[in-house]
Amino acid sequence: MKALRWFIVTGGLAIFGLQAADVPPAEKLLPDTTLAVLTAPNYPAAEAWYNSSPGKKFLDDPAMKPFMDKFRAKFKKDIVEPLEKELGLKFADYEGLAQGQSTLAITAADWQGTKDNIPAFLFLMDTGAKKDQLAKNLAEIRKKWSEAGKPMKNEKVEGAELTTYTIMTEDLRTVFERVFPDPNAGWESITPTRPGGPARRTPARPENRPVHLTLGQKDSLFVVGTSVPEIRKVLELHAGKGGRTLADVPTFKADYDRLFRNAQYYGWINVKLLVSLAMKGVDPAPAGGANNPMAMNPVQVINALGIADAQSAAVVLHGDNQGATVQFFLGVPEASRKGLFKLLAPMAGDTAPPPFVPQDAVKFTRIRYNFGEAWNTLEETLNNINPGLLGALAFFESALKQQNPNFTLRKGLIELLGDDIITYEFKPTGQTLEAMANAPGIALIGSPAPEKLIDTIKGLYNNFAQMRGQRGGRRDAEPQQLKTRQFQGTTIYTFPPTPQMNFQGQRVGERSLSLCASGKYVALSYDNDALEQYLRSAKAARPLSGAPGLAQAAEKAGGFNSGLFHYENQTETMRFLFTVLKKEGPRIGELLGMTPLGSRLGFADDSKAFQEWFDFSLLPPFDKVSKYVGITVYSGGATPDGLLIKSYTPNPPGFK
Repeated sequence: MKALRWFIVTGGLAIFGLQAADVPPAEKLLPDTTLAVLTAPNYPAAEAWYNSSPGKKFLDDPAMKPFMDKFRAKFKKDIVEPLEKELGLKFADYEGLAQGQSTLAITAADWQGTKDNIPAFLFLMDTGAKKDQLAKNLAEIRKKWSEAGKPMKNEKVEGAELTTYTIMTEDLRTVFERVFPDPNAGWESITPTRPGGPARRTPARPENRPVHLTLGQKDSLFVVGTSVPEIRKVLELHAGKGGRTLADVPTFKADYDRLFRNAQYYGWINVKLLVSLAMKGVDPAPAGGANNPMAMNPVQVINALGIADAQSAAVVLHGDNQGATVQFFLGVPEASRKGLFKLLAPMAGDTAPPPFVPQDAVKFTRIRYNFGEAWNTLEETLNNINPGLLGALAFFESALKQQNPNFTLRKGLIELLGDDIITYEFKPTGQTLEAMANAPGIALIGSPAPEKLIDTIKGLYNNFAQMRGQRGGRRDAEPQQLKTRQFQGTTIYTFPPTPQMNFQGQRVGERSLSLCASGKYVALSYDNDALEQYLRSAKAARPLSGAPGLAQAAEKAGGFNSGLFHYENQTETMRFLFTVLKKEGPRIGELLGMTPLGSRLGFADDSKAFQEWFDFSLLPPFDKVSKYVGITVYSGGATPDGLLIKSYTPNPPGFK
C-alpha cells in the first residue's frame, strides 16, 4: 500500500528520518522559535521496526488479506487515483525518498497571536542517495506547473533552488470537493432546517486567498514551507552559519535528554512560547461586559488555570523486539503547577491490582488522588478566575442545606472520600455496540467512613430529586426511594431505573445503579453479578495480579507506585470487537454516515457504501490472528518536572 504510506510520510502522521552525515537532526535545523515539531531520527530503522511489529504483521497476515485487499483497492480507486489526476503526479515517484532525517514543524515566523500573520509550516526530509530522484521529481513539477500557466517564482537561497507556487484556496477546495464530494451541495438554500421552518441560508464561501508553497533542494535536503524567510533560516543553519536553534531552547534540551534519546519518533510543542504569543491576540476585556459580576477576563482565566505556566508537551515512541513504549509528557514544573494541572496530578501510592480483582477482568484502572487538596485547588482556581464563582458554589451548597442545615460539601462529602479509586470490567454479555459500551464492571471509591459516604450519597440523591420535582411544579412530590436488599450481611442500595439508549438515541431498556459499603470502599455497579462477586470474596481464586506478563509489563511502564495504573487484556477486547464488527457492520456505517467525513464518503446515502470500504464480513475468525494481540498497560503520575503517562505493550507470547 505504497500510496497510503506516502500520504502518511508526507502528511506528517509518521514522518521519520535517518540521520545522515550532511544533514543535521531536526533540532539543529529548526530555529529557536519553533512552536511544534514531529520527527523521527531514523526512518529506515523506524520502518524496519514497524514492519516487524505485531501490528504490521497482523495487517499483513494471510487471514486478513481479503479484508485489507478490498480496503486498499477502494482507497486507491476513490482517493489515490483522483488525487493523482487532479495534482498531475504519481505518488509512486515519491515512494522511498525518505532516506534520512525527516521532519514536520511549525515555526512562529511573524505571528503575534493575531490573524494578520500566521505561523509557518516546514517539512524537511533528507533524501540521502535518492537526491537525484528528488531533483527529477521537482523538475517535473516545475515543468507541469509552467505548462499549465500557473504562477510560480524561482530564486536561489544559500545555493538552493527554491520554487514558490501560488495556489488559490478555491482551487484547493475544488480538488477536495472532487475527491470528497459534498452530498448536500446545491440543497443548502432550499432544504428547511425543520418541517415547516425557514429554508437554510446558503453558507458564504470562504474568501479565495492565495497560498504560497515553496519547494526546494539543497544537496540531499528536501525542504517545503510556507515562508521563504523561515526556509532561509533552515538553509543557513544547514550551511553552518550559526544562529539559535531548537536545540538551544532549554526546555527542549531538558525534554530531549529525559525522553527523546534513541526514539523511533517524537513530537514536541513549545507550550510556553505558543501560549505567550497567542495571548498577545487575546482581548483582555471581560467576556459578557464589565458590568456583569460573573464576567471573566480571558487572560485571567488562562493564568488561573495554570496554562500560562506550562512549558512543553511531548509524545515519544520507543520500540524494540520486546514491545513498544509510548510516553506522553506535559512540562509543568511542580513549583509553578496550579489550577487545572494541579487538579490533574494524582498522588504517589500503590496502584497494583488488589487480591479481590479476578483475572477474568479485561480492564483495570486504579488511581490515587487527594480529594481534600483537590478541593482546595478548585476553590483557589475559581476565586482567581472570578470570586463570583465561589459565590455560585456557596449558593449551590446552601440549596443542599434545605434537608440538612449542617451539611457542607467539604465535611459531608470531600472529607469522606479516600485517596483510592478502582474500576474494573469484564467481557460484555451481549454482541452489540450497546453491550460493548455497557460492559459489566464495578467502581470502588475509597473512604475512611464508607457508611457515612453512603448516607451522603443518599441525601444528595433526595435533594436533587426534590429540586427536580420542584422545577417540574411538583413541590410536594416525594422522590422515589432507593430499594434495599441484603447480600451476605451487606446492605445494597439500588437507585430507581434510568433509560438505556442505543447509539441512535432510541430507548432500548433501562438499568439501575446499585451501591454498598464494604471494607474501606463504597462499591458502585450497574451489574448485580459484578457487585456480588466483589462482596463474595476478599481474594479471588485467580487474582489479576498473577496474570502472565503483567508484573513485567508494569515495570516497563513505570511500576505500581506512580499514582495511576491501567491494564487491558487486548486479546479479549479484540476478540469481542471482531464479533461486534462482523455483526454490527451496517449499523456502524449508519452511525458514521452522520459524521461529515462519512457523509462525504456516501455512508449516509447508501448502506452498502460503508461496506465497500470496510467489509467486516471478510474478517477472519479471531483465533487466526490472536497471536498478534496481548496485553497493554500504562502508568501515570506527577514528577518534579511535569505530568507523565507511560504505556507499554509487550509483544504477545505467541508472536514470533
